[in-house]
Parts: sequence; structure tokens; C-alpha cells
Amino acid sequence: MAGRSSNLCVYTKKDYSDVVDIALQAFEAVGFETERRNEEFDEEIPSMNIPYGNKSFNISITLGGNLNPHEPVLTMSFKDWLNPSNWEYDEKYEQFFDDCIGLVCRLATGFSADYVPVCTRIQRAEVLPLEPPLADHIDQISQLGVYSQSLLAEFGGLSGLFEESRWEYSQPPWRVGELDNGSLLVITHPRPWTDVGWTESSHVDLRPGEEYIWAIHRIQGFGGMLLNQI
Repeated sequence: MAGRSSNLCVYTKKDYSDVVDIALQAFEAVGFETERRNEEFDEEIPSMNIPYGNKSFNISITLGGNLNPHEPVLTMSFKDWLNPSNWEYDEKYEQFFDDCIGLVCRLATGFSADYVPVCTRIQRAEVLPLEPPLADHIDQISQLGVYSQSLLAEFGGLSGLFEESRWEYSQPPWRVGELDNGSLLVITHPRPWTDVGWTESSHVDLRPGEEYIWAIHRIQGFGGMLLNQI
């Protein structure tokens, strides 16, 4: 993600009337300073800037119901702040990224989301679905993302998610964690997060991808088929 602007998107099949409340609760819970925002969401301008320390992040939401399944209910721009090289040495990037992990998890559970990818603009065409069903139009696994159990079932389970050409690497994802609602948070690669010392989340129990996949398949009785496929 070096030098690239990144976005977070939240996809859900549910139609919420309290989108703003759910979003603000998630941001506030992990340390974003919602009380410092200057704007209010409304039908005319459904977006605002939410501060985090001396930085500000733009949030856009969909109001008024009738959300199409291929359109996100919420979009957040990280600009290029997910890249640790854009931070000064003493700016506590580790804490920021950890809070971003918490935000992804809380938005996923708060909206009962099917899919919450974080991707660069370069990846958008492959990562963001342009029409339903979602599984048929996600062509690449985002570097960081949440997948619901129902979406994984559309892929044919974890093994389907990590099939070529969606996953072009021989190794399993770097870390996988299960959220309270059963969705899976997947972080595909260790870098750039580990470049500045971040390895574990304070918001979700992350396990090595290989360990998690083996455990899941032992439970389901599939043995090591996934590792043979990827």
C-alpha cells in the first residue's frame, strides 16, 4: 500500500434506519474523535470528516434505504495514512493501525456486514463488486478484509475464497481472526504493518493463517485440502 490511497467499504444486505448511529458508535469505540466532527450527515451531504489525533478521515454513507447489494452502506477514505512510512517516528502508528483493525471489526459486526474490504485505488476494480452476487464479482482478495459466513459459503468456504486467480500465492494468508458474529477477518500479508512492530490486535484474536485453516478443516473433516489447493 506504499504511497497509495486506501478505502474501507461496508457491504450489507440489511437495510438500516440507524446507519449514522451504528457508524459513529464504531468510530468512537476505537478512539476516533467523533465529538470533534464539524458536519452532520444529512440527505443532501451524506458525508463528514472524523478526526483521529491531528489527522482527519472522510466518511460517506448511504441514507434513505433501498440499498443495492453491490453498493456499500459506508465508505471511508484513509488517504495514505495506512502506510507507516507516511508517519513521523513518534506518531504512534502501531496504535492507529490497531484501532483501524478494531474499526473494521466493529463496522462489520455493527452492520452485520457480508463484506468489508480495505483496498487501494489500484485494487478497487478487482476487490469491489460492481453487481451481485458478491462472490462472483470479487476477483482479488484485499490485503485486509472481513468476510461473513454466508459470503464464504458462496465462495465454497475458505478453500473457494483462496482459489486462483483470486489468490496467486502459494502460502495461506498471514493472519485470520474470527469475530463475535462468526465472520472472518483476513490479513493476507505481514507488511507493511510489521515494519513498525505491529503483530497482534487488541480487538480480535489473530492466528496464523495456516494454523487457522488447518483447525477449521479438522473441525469440518476436510483435512488439509485447502493447503493443497493454495
